[in-house]
Amino acid sequence: TVSNQSVIPNQFQAVSGGTFNINTGRLVVTKSSDSPSGTVVAGASDVVLARYKLEAYSEEVRGGYGFRASFVTNNANVGSLRNVTLYANGVKVSNSLTVKESTREPYKEMTCSSDCTFKIKPGSSVALEIRGYIYDNDGTNDIASNDTIQVKLLPSLSVTGMNSLAISESLVEQLPGNMLTVVNTAPKTTFSFNGSESTSNTY
Repeated sequence: TVSNQSVIPNQFQAVSGGTFNINTGRLVVTKSSDSPSGTVVAGASDVVLARYKLEAYSEEVRGGYGFRASFVTNNANVGSLRNVTLYANGVKVSNSLTVKESTREPYKEMTCSSDCTFKIKPGSSVALEIRGYIYDNDGTNDIASNDTIQVKLLPSLSVTGMNSLAISESLVEQLPGNMLTVVNTAPKTTFSFNGSESTSNTY
């Protein structure tokens, strides 16, 4: 089952509605409402492919970033994406990796580049982004116009409730980002100066 929200489960206490407690605390992983959709430009670098939120409830939680990434595409010749990286609140927290299409490799572990830990107070959140190049890194670069790309995040977190000290280590279900469509150039922008129009492309 695939949904837009996952909750980190644990062995201590479950409540109704598919939400699990770390005693009094909860950590929820959700696809953000502003996660990108629409088009991306072939060959573009450092493109935001999906956005997510880590949100804490009821008590402060501490954990370690443990995420896996994969993607799907409608082009069977596209084997991978170049320089896929995880950011937390705008800071790079993983190495830049080549992520293969999910039928070739189910997922790629997003290994940490530095500090992998986080603390989130109740009512607060951490913004996560998966960024990458719109470039097939298998040596052929078969990405072309009208290809679709959909990144998936697979959280694998170790979480502790700071008051309850309850510990959870668990995989949760995959969280797909929105479908993105590849174009060869950015959409045209039309400007009007004194009644005359001028059109330009962004590359």
